Order: sequence, then C-alpha cells, then structure tokens
Amino acid sequence: MSKLAIHGGSKVIDKKYQKSFHPQISEDFYMQIENNNFRSQITAFDAPIITTFQNKAKEYFGLKHILPTNSGTSALFEMYYAVGLQKNDEVIVPVYTFFATATPLFVLGCVPILVDCLDNGNIDPDDIKRNITPKTKAIVITHMWGIPCNMDEIMEISRESKIPVLEDVSHAHGAMYKGKMTGTFGKCAAWSLGAKKLITGGQGGMLGTDDEEVYQKAVLLGHANNKRIKDITLENLIPYSVSGVGLNLRMHPFSAALLIDQLNHYSSQVKERNEVANYLMKEISSIPGLKIPYIPADSIPAWYGLPVIYDANAFKGLSREKFVDALIAEGATGYDIPHTTGPITEYEIFNEHGVFFNRDKRIKKYYSSKQFKNAEFFHGSIFLLPVWYGEDRMNYAKAHIAALKKVVKHYKEV
Repeated sequence: MSKLAIHGGSKVIDKKYQKSFHPQISEDFYMQIENNNFRSQITAFDAPIITTFQNKAKEYFGLKHILPTNSGTSALFEMYYAVGLQKNDEVIVPVYTFFATATPLFVLGCVPILVDCLDNGNIDPDDIKRNITPKTKAIVITHMWGIPCNMDEIMEISRESKIPVLEDVSHAHGAMYKGKMTGTFGKCAAWSLGAKKLITGGQGGMLGTDDEEVYQKAVLLGHANNKRIKDITLENLIPYSVSGVGLNLRMHPFSAALLIDQLNHYSSQVKERNEVANYLMKEISSIPGLKIPYIPADSIPAWYGLPVIYDANAFKGLSREKFVDALIAEGATGYDIPHTTGPITEYEIFNEHGVFFNRDKRIKKYYSSKQFKNAEFFHGSIFLLPVWYGEDRMNYAKAHIAALKKVVKHYKEV
C-alpha cells in the first residue's frame, strides 16, 4: 500500500476483479439460440420472439404498450413523431444528457430549448418553469445515471402548463420514484437497450406508452405491414397500416432473445446493484473531497453508473484526470470519466446553420455553454464507478474501494 502502482508499485486489485462482464447471460439463452425454431426467426420481420419480449417488457414495466426498436435513438424519434411534435415547436430538453436525447428533434424541425441541471445531473424543475413559452409543446427529461428525476415537481409543472412530459429512460431501467417506475410518469417514454445499458440487446431500444394513438402512430412510423397490421385500429390510421410512413426501425430477433434472458432475472439485478451502491456510497461519503450526488427521497436508482463528485481543492489541485489515472493503474479499471455524455452544447450540431437542417444562417447562436453553469460544473467534476451485480459483486466493489483508499492516502505522490 506504500507505493502507487502508477509509479511502479504493486496493484491493489487482482486481475480477476479488474474487469467485469455485462450482460451476464444464462445457459438458457445459448440453448434457445441453438433451437431450430429460433433459427427460423432470424430473417423474419416482427418474429414471434420479438412479441415475446414485447409482452415481457409490458408486464415488467407496467405499460399498456411497448414497441421494440432497433435503437434507443429510433425509440426517441418515434416518441417525438408520435406525440405530434412539428416544425418550429419548442421542446424543453436537459442540457446534461446524451446528445441523442435531443438530436432527433432537429429531424422534425423542432427547436430544443436546453435547460440546466441540479447537482445530481438531472433536469432542474425551476429552470423548466423559466423556459416555458407559448410555443412549448413537450418537456423531455432524462433520469441520468439511473437516478430518478424529481418527478413530483416535474409532473406538477406538466399539470399546470398542460404540457406533456416525455421520458428518456436509457439510464434508468427499473428505477423507482415513490413506488412508481420511471418511464410510466409521462405521456410516452423511450429506452435504449444497446451497448452497455442495464438491459442490453447489443443493439436495440423500445418505446412505452399507455396512449393508444401515440402507440399506433409510432407503429406506423417504423413497423408497418406484416403482423403489426393488427395493431392499427384507429379509423383515421387504418388506411396507412400497410405502407406506414415508410421507415423500418424494427428490432432484430437476436436482440430480442438476448433481452428476454435478462428480463427473466432483472429484478434480482436491480436489487443486487442497490446492495452494492449502498456499500459504495457509504465508503465514498466518508472520504473528504468526494461526494455522492443527491438522490430523491423514496427513490430506488437503477445505477447505470455511480457518479462521484471530485473536489480538486481537497487534493491540493490534483486534477480529476490524474486522480482517475492513478486508480486505473491500481487495476481499478472500472473507474471512468464520461466524455460523450455531458453538456450537449459542446456538439456543433447544436450551433450549425444550414449544413444539415436548412436553418436560417442569420440566426444568432442560441446554445452557449456559459448559460449552463451547473451542467458544466457537474460534467467537469465527476468520475464514474460501475455498480456491479452477480455472484462476485461485492468482491469487485471492495477491491475498487481499496484502490480508491490507497490513491487517496498517497495522492500527493501522484
């Protein structure tokens, strides 16, 4: 413990606990994909296995309608289209989120109105109020890093203004706020089910809603014809049931099979992640200079990642980047500084004029990072820690905390 690994000392963490694997797949999955019945579905549109996933997701998330998609971005686009957002509509969007929360709005000609965050990265309800205008047609929220937003305040704003809430739940599969699951508060919700998401199909996404018209319009945008024809029952939409709007945003059967396997065990995963998170938060909170973000009362996060706020002043000006490099050198490879998820003002797409979307080049730049001080501070201060699940979850957690305590003890040597 006396010499940091970054300077040639021994690593704290054994190789076994340096890298974890997600998703954890059961033997049932491998047996399923070897089944001839599954093989026959691989090239089918809206294969039966996709319906199986759809039904399991409806049951788990408690929604009337779930529509599987090929990505979370597609699900977001379907949501914005299906609720009727149109050219020049203003849509309130969190500035601190993944950029795909907002970019589909540009395709529809909408104007994202960016709103600052609280000290946990989630959208600030007071800033939502300040940005509502007669042109505001929707309020989009993202439950960042799996921590639920302040839903009481947000839904009260929605009721008073009669503006619908749309949820991006890509970080928060199964998170709960006062006994109600994220993704079930607003008019519609979208989840990413790709890459390293809590439930992942490698690629994939889904839309969820209790609104019949929203669901059927989403079907027509990217899932028309074949067996989805039966889902189109509204008289004004039936003539479009074969052609739809012309897009294909369907989920692949392989993704559906992978997702089904995880949903079968997902309640246990959420419970195990929260067990680990409680341990991590207790240990980290005892270290001066490190802080856990605010978590709303009576909420159960899903923990896509555990953000830790780093105060460089408490470490004599040692940069967050060098601090994390020292952690990784100890074999604590789970520690990470998020880059692509941050204030979306840093992307040129929010300031370009005419390159892609024929915007009026005379318009003054609207999105300035200086407007969003909380988001800039949060993004510039946090590093992430995984929240493990599975049989070895506490071994990973304890090993990473041991590495953290070593680096904290010897930070002056970094």
